[in-house]
Amino acid sequence: TVGVTEAISSVLLSILVAGDEVLIPAPAYPGYEPLITLAGGSLVEIDTRANDFVLTPAMLEQAIVEREGKVKAVILNYPANPTGVTYNRGQIKALAEVLKKHEVFVIGDEVYSELNYTDQPHVSIAEYAPEQTIVLNGISKSHAMTGWRIGLIFAAREL
Repeated sequence: TVGVTEAISSVLLSILVAGDEVLIPAPAYPGYEPLITLAGGSLVEIDTRANDFVLTPAMLEQAIVEREGKVKAVILNYPANPTGVTYNRGQIKALAEVLKKHEVFVIGDEVYSELNYTDQPHVSIAEYAPEQTIVLNGISKSHAMTGWRIGLIFAAREL
């Protein structure tokens, strides 16, 4: 695609219908909201400020259950823009266990995956929930090629 923003837009236009909701840990990249709205959906933020900007499995489960089947997708952006928060393997596995209990798409916006300054490598949510996950990535961040609009979408064939 022409950048990760177009990849996000393409995915949302493919999966959302009017009335669908998309969960996002907040604070989040502000560019998601207009793309969700354009696709007919509504953004629902999960406030993570009280937990050092980290989405926990309990927070995710509560948000999905409270929305009573309206949630069509969850966007996970990590390392996160704007907070820089990232998740270790155990945290990703725990979030995936929650997501696998629900019929929702998982959109892994992993454009910052190579800009991980922790002692642990980036772990994709697709490793633990491949049948639900659509991974988005690009080269502009990882290769310091700002302006090079190359976006990638990865998903299981069935999706």
